[in-house]
Amino acid sequence: MAKKGRKLETRTVLIVFFIILIIAAGYIVVTNMPAEEEFLTPEEILTNKDTYLNGQTITVKGYYIFEGGYPAVVSVLTTATGRASLTLNFDNLVGNETDILRTEAKFKFTGVLTLDENDPTGLGVVFVVEKIEVV
Repeated sequence: MAKKGRKLETRTVLIVFFIILIIAAGYIVVTNMPAEEEFLTPEEILTNKDTYLNGQTITVKGYYIFEGGYPAVVSVLTTATGRASLTLNFDNLVGNETDILRTEAKFKFTGVLTLDENDPTGLGVVFVVEKIEVV
């Protein structure tokens, strides 16, 4: 009988190589995932409006609508559920940034929540938009 050598078989080397390759690929995928963005809905803002009136920049994600003569953002397009509508103010935007707005399209609005006694919805707050992004 012949004594087995201590040489590694080609099959064993390939198996180890593929295992290392799978672990490395998994590590690369997990570490290069985009960071989760934090955003609020109009309902969250209107429910806790005193929390967001401190001047901090926040991001609201929702559908742009223009009804009742004023621009607003809502979470859902259906009106059957009594949706909350957050009034938008575009005074801080420069140039033609509002040209991308389409009614009933989803956007991310970044800006500051401010008090406004002349708010047409009667909520007393208006979201002053500083940046618009299409979702």
